[in-house]
Amino acid sequence: MKKVIVGHVMVALAESNDPVVQCVQPDVKAGIKWRPSEEVSDARFDVQIDKLIGSAQSGRQGLGYGGDSKPSSSRLQITDKVKKNIEHTRVVKACQQPSQGRWTTWDNIEVRELSWSEMWNVSDRRISLMIKSAYDVLGTPANLKVWKLQESDECVLCRVIDCTCEL
Repeated sequence: MKKVIVGHVMVALAESNDPVVQCVQPDVKAGIKWRPSEEVSDARFDVQIDKLIGSAQSGRQGLGYGGDSKPSSSRLQITDKVKKNIEHTRVVKACQQPSQGRWTTWDNIEVRELSWSEMWNVSDRRISLMIKSAYDVLGTPANLKVWKLQESDECVLCRVIDCTCEL
């Protein structure tokens, strides 16, 4: 969220009506790795490309619907692009990490609602099992092999790799 706010400040400073701010063009620093000026310039470029491509027509508005672009809407578009680019970078980084990015493959997961009253009535072992299974840190043969605690990842019961034995 901080990066989005810094990006918004960069856009507001760049498009300011104040002549002093226009002459100075202050440089906003946000750390060593992330450069807000580069992020904002990339977002500006993306917004320009989106304007060239145009938006797909939906509904009954017809061609040319969308109105003129005001400076405030341009700022919002650039800020939204900065936000989307940051989120995209975060998801790409998560997908590259095999264990930490496992949540990116959770598409058709059954939602389990667990209230506090239910938690008080469930045993500690069962809660531990639910939490460990959600974060894939159970001692399954595949995890034991990844953690180098076991030579192979075949099932102890049926001697099949990636088995789905129900205990």
